[in-house]
Amino acid sequence: MEANILGHDERGVGVEVFDTNGDRHTFELDWDGNIEKHGQDVYPREASERTDEQERIMQQVRIRAEYAAHAHFEDEDIIESPAWLPGEIERAMEVMRTLPTETFAEHFREYYDAVRDHTGERIDDGVQSVDRIRKHIYISDDNEFVDSSKTSIQYTDTGGETRATVKSADDPPAADRFVVTLPALTFERDDFEFPESFQALVVSNLMCQIRDIYLNMGEEPPTEYQVEGIGKTATLHDGLVSRPDG
Repeated sequence: MEANILGHDERGVGVEVFDTNGDRHTFELDWDGNIEKHGQDVYPREASERTDEQERIMQQVRIRAEYAAHAHFEDEDIIESPAWLPGEIERAMEVMRTLPTETFAEHFREYYDAVRDHTGERIDDGVQSVDRIRKHIYISDDNEFVDSSKTSIQYTDTGGETRATVKSADDPPAADRFVVTLPALTFERDDFEFPESFQALVVSNLMCQIRDIYLNMGEEPPTEYQVEGIGKTATLHDGLVSRPDG
């Protein structure tokens, strides 16, 4: 996809995006990153009237417009959460790669146990399936590891409702939040030995998230991120019609 900044004023930013079919979309975003207008004359106006493929394209171009606005006005610190910016996740990935083993073990032992053993007392309600196991990590502007959140297990209960064992967390001040997100895994005896090998898996998850961000915008990831592995929960590239939370 191609994206261009059309202009900006005190109210916001104008962006044009050409989708994978070459059709033009125009956007107006405010300085908080909210899309105020999305103009196009190709696809049905109502989402209920669009095919899944049309809806996927409509979602992709919106995300591409948000990313283009952030990249152009990066110093303004607008538009996107760091967890959806490839350059920002690269920061987090490097911090986690070089984090002392002792510090990693202190913060991620509970997470490792939850990924490996995600049933029993960790979840009180009836469980139909465990979907994802998440942990927030907090990185300062000068690329220092600040803290991490409690582990949260996202699951579907027997009634079909999506639930989480930790619903919210207080973010520390002056730090950017990123998320490590893995499914429940069955480890063989020598797989992902804790902490060293599991630390490498966490770094790999962040790398694969960068891959999925590009796919989510309908773009081919840079060569170094064309990798196999577990990344974001799901992507629009898979045919979904909404961006996942992590």
